[in-house]
Amino acid sequence: MTDREPLELAAKAAGYEVLDWYGERYTTTDGDRLFPWNPLADDGDAFRLETDLSFSAIEWAGGIEVGEYEISDGKLRPVAGRTAYVKFDDHAGDKREARRLAGLRAAAEIGRAMGWPMVRFHHKQEEGNEPI
Repeated sequence: MTDREPLELAAKAAGYEVLDWYGERYTTTDGDRLFPWNPLADDGDAFRLETDLSFSAIEWAGGIEVGEYEISDGKLRPVAGRTAYVKFDDHAGDKREARRLAGLRAAAEIGRAMGWPMVRFHHKQEEGNEPI
């Protein structure tokens, strides 16, 4: 899996259309506006991704699990294939970095379950401008 693949799958899960990749950020659209997006590197993007997908986060056993949960038999349980766990020690104790990665992985699993194609890349052409 490339570094971009989980980002593309997460964008798909959140309902974003990826327009282009610039440096370390995607240019995406939610149908109404264009915006740069990289929830792996930006806390705000990660928060919006988690909110859009109704994710919760639970810290336990030296790490964090992010994703969808349900109550079953009176207990809170993760929904299979819709959560991801990341240890803090794997990220020099950086809880924010670990949470961003866990949220991205959970979203990517949802995007993967949605099937192919992943996301559609395109450059919007202005009227009168032809590709070279």
